[in-house]
Amino acid sequence: QHNPCGKGQIYPMLATYFRHHGEPARASYFTDRLGFVKKWWTTGGWENLRMASFYKELDPEVHPFDSTERFSLEDSSSIGWIKISEEGFDNQGRINITNLFVKQLYSVAYFRCFVHSPSERDALLFVGSDDGIRVWVNNTLLFSNKCFRGALVDDDVIKIHLRKGLNSLVVKVAQDVGGWALIVRIANMSGEGMADIDIS
Repeated sequence: QHNPCGKGQIYPMLATYFRHHGEPARASYFTDRLGFVKKWWTTGGWENLRMASFYKELDPEVHPFDSTERFSLEDSSSIGWIKISEEGFDNQGRINITNLFVKQLYSVAYFRCFVHSPSERDALLFVGSDDGIRVWVNNTLLFSNKCFRGALVDDDVIKIHLRKGLNSLVVKVAQDVGGWALIVRIANMSGEGMADIDIS
């Protein structure tokens, strides 16, 4: 079996190379095999001075998902879920979270999507985050990395299990200062995207 790591960095470079050399079909071959998640519901703006909210259970972690729900923030304002898709991402699957929320320093954002799988299977979740990240699949916390870093493709690799049918994916990104971003891709055990799963 091929090593699953590294394809998130190599495939975009190959796609760029072929695109610049007038071979769009070969470029698409590589971009289509990455499995970047580019459909999310997101909400954010909670206070996170000194990473105080990294482990704190905030409402989006514990409330059943309701796209119409509004959450109260510490400054007495409120925020709801925002739906984002393809347009907000760069060619490496990165979403710049600072473009989404008014509060851009010492803050927390949540991202939620649903993964529709036609069969039960093991898979790999590749994440890059700026800064710290926590990940839940089907309401189970599978990964937590309290860190201060820039977001790079495939920074962390998490083995996950997808049920047949609907699977929930929730990601929490804790911001300190500087950039604030997230990259997520879902892949098979060889590190390549799966054409038969749908994201909503």
